[in-house]
Amino acid sequence: MNIIVTIKDEKKDPTFDSKFKTSIYTDVTLLDDEILKQLQEADSNNYQPDEDYFDYEMEESYPEDDLNKQFDSNDNDIFTGGNTDAIKSVNTDLAGDPIPNGFNTDLVSIPADSLITGTSSFESGGNKIYAISASSKYEVNDLVAFFMKVLKDAENLYGQQINYSYLIEGTLNDVYISIFVYQDEYEGFKSGFEISMDFGN
Repeated sequence: MNIIVTIKDEKKDPTFDSKFKTSIYTDVTLLDDEILKQLQEADSNNYQPDEDYFDYEMEESYPEDDLNKQFDSNDNDIFTGGNTDAIKSVNTDLAGDPIPNGFNTDLVSIPADSLITGTSSFESGGNKIYAISASSKYEVNDLVAFFMKVLKDAENLYGQQINYSYLIEGTLNDVYISIFVYQDEYEGFKSGFEISMDFGN
């Protein structure tokens, strides 16, 4: 098995209760013999005796000022290589928990046929904060391309790939938006996502 543990600093995320400081995401993948052999060979080739050595190929990040330039003439987001056209409709046939009042689906649309697995809404320091988590039938790369297109006009747009997961942040229409997309094979779904909106006072 290939095990990836991602620990994220959540002190800047207003959707997290202040008593928590971090979130942990664990990705466990069962590998077949061929893939396992390739990983072992790659690890052997990258081995260096220096104890301070770190394999930077395991994680990639992308500079903020490049993100708005990573759309080609077909609106395909080369940040992930995903296809925004794969998501043909939004805000329809949603199942699971109801969207909380105040969550603006016109600002950030929810891909059709999503299963809403959790919601929250509260006020913190005068800010109104709404968040949802959901499972989706779409591929991770297509979801990321879709959300990047939604936020392409956002201020301070920031995106980072964390192993097989993606974090997108920005401020659109004076609303701070954070989107986290990840692999999810729950009951036939292909991906999962979390969206939080912080309406400042």
